[in-house]
Amino acid sequence: PEGARRPRIGLGGDTDALPLVEATGCAYTSGFEGVMHACGHDGHTAGILLAGAALAARRDRLMGDVLLILQPGEEGFAGARRMIEDGMLERFPLDEIYGAHGAADLPVGTFGFTKGFMQASADHIFITVKGKGGHGARPHTVVDPIVAAGTLIVALQTVVSRSINPMHP
Repeated sequence: PEGARRPRIGLGGDTDALPLVEATGCAYTSGFEGVMHACGHDGHTAGILLAGAALAARRDRLMGDVLLILQPGEEGFAGARRMIEDGMLERFPLDEIYGAHGAADLPVGTFGFTKGFMQASADHIFITVKGKGGHGARPHTVVDPIVAAGTLIVALQTVVSRSINPMHP
C-alpha cells in the first residue's frame, strides 16, 4: 500500500580485533601493535561490506531496505547489547536481522542458515571453590581447593566436548 513502510532487513557482522600480537609475517598483518583479527572478523566486515555493495548495485530490484550492522565488541561481551542500549533499533527499526559469521566447516561459497541461535555464545560464570589448606606432608588432612578446582575445570570442559553436541543450543 502507498505510504506503508518498506520492510527493513539488517545484515550484521562483528568487527573487533583480539588483544594478540600478530607474528604471521603476512602482507595483511595488523597495522596496530598488540591487536589482530585472529578469528576472521576482518572477513566478517569485508563480507558485510561486499554484500552491501552487491545489494546497492541492485537496489532498484529490492522490495525493502537493507541496513548494514558492523558490530564491535563480540569478544568483549558487549557489542549487540550496547548497540541496542544506545537505541540502534529505535533509530533503525528492523523486521529481521541476519548475522554473518565465518564457518570453516562449510565448503567455500556456501551459506548455512538456521532459525534462532546458530553460533557460539560467550557467557560468564563464577564459581567459588572452598577448601581447607594444610601441609604437603599431611595431604590426608586437607580438602585441597587447587585439586578440586582443577577437577572441576576438566569436568566442565568435557561436558561440551564429550557429552553434548556443541552445535545444538
